[in-house]
Amino acid sequence: MKICLKCKRNLFDKDNQCDKCGCTDIMDKKEYGILCSKFESATDREKEQLRKSEEYSSICKYKFIIDTKNTPEKRREQSEYDKKRYKQEMEQYRKELAMNQKQAEQARIEKEQNTPRCPTCGSTNVHPISSGKKALGFITVGVFSSSFGKSYECDDCKYKW
Repeated sequence: MKICLKCKRNLFDKDNQCDKCGCTDIMDKKEYGILCSKFESATDREKEQLRKSEEYSSICKYKFIIDTKNTPEKRREQSEYDKKRYKQEMEQYRKELAMNQKQAEQARIEKEQNTPRCPTCGSTNVHPISSGKKALGFITVGVFSSSFGKSYECDDCKYKW
């Protein structure tokens, strides 16, 4: 009995080509079983050597597809690449973090510089005096109103300036 390596169909000894898929890669069924079991029980290094041999070349073409992504060399290269990429990403993250912290600090400083402070107690807990309150003070007291000519009032010490 023979076996088609591509579709694994059983063939007669006289067949030279698979009548199902048309493949000409045909092997004796017992030999195929022995080679497959030997390959499956081999270590990774032995599998690499077997793949290079002539007797396994046609079997490996169909049954044991060479996984180029998972060879020890490729895994080592991928590991090194991943380490480099991780370092680059971390460096980029640190730069962005430092830049964001610097921008936040600048924004905080600008906000502090632009925030009005009470000249008496130094508090930032101040509010602008409304036009209505100024007008009401002017109508009731006149020019001698405490709000007349002032813009802000401190909520802590009640000083107006």
